[in-house]
Amino acid sequence: MNSSKIELLNDKIRQFLKKFYLDKLYKGIILFVIVLLATFIAFSLFEYFSYSNTVVRSILFYSFIALAAGIGIAYILIPALKIGGLGKQLTNEEIADIIGRHFDQIDDKLLNLFELQKQMERGDYQSYDLLTAAIDSKIDSFKAYSFVQAIPVEKTKRFALWMLLPIAIFLLLFSIKKEKL
Repeated sequence: MNSSKIELLNDKIRQFLKKFYLDKLYKGIILFVIVLLATFIAFSLFEYFSYSNTVVRSILFYSFIALAAGIGIAYILIPALKIGGLGKQLTNEEIADIIGRHFDQIDDKLLNLFELQKQMERGDYQSYDLLTAAIDSKIDSFKAYSFVQAIPVEKTKRFALWMLLPIAIFLLLFSIKKEKL
C-alpha cells in the first residue's frame, strides 16, 4: 500500500472538510446579519409606534441579545471551531455520503474505501496484498475528483442575496428624517 496515495486522499478530505465548515460559517454569518437586522428593524418599529414602558423595552432588549448570542454561537462560533479541528467533526461515513451524493460515479466507493482501511487497521483480512491492492485501486479511482466541488457554494451565494433586503430596509428607515415619519 502506497502511503503517498493515502496521504493524497487524506489531504483531499481535509480540504473538503475545511471548505465544508467555511461554507457553514459563511451561511451562519449571512443568517446572523439577516435575522438580527430584521429583528432590530421589527423591534425598532414596534417601539417607535407603541411607546412601550421600561419592562417591554427590557424584554425586547434582552431577547435581542439572547437571539444574537444564540445565533452567534450556533452558526458562527461552532463552525469556526470546527475549521480549527475542535469539536465533533464529520465522520468518514458522513463525508462519503456527502461526496457520493454529489459525484454519481463515486456513489458508495469512498465508503467502501473507508471500510477497507478499517479492516486493514484491525488486521481483519485474509490477504494483505489483496487488501492493499484494493485500497490502492480505489484511491487511484478518486484522483480525477476534487472533493471540494461537492460543497454547494452556489446555494450560499443565492442565500447571501437575501441579506440585501434587510440591509436596504435598514438603510431606508434610518435615512429618513424623523419629522417625515
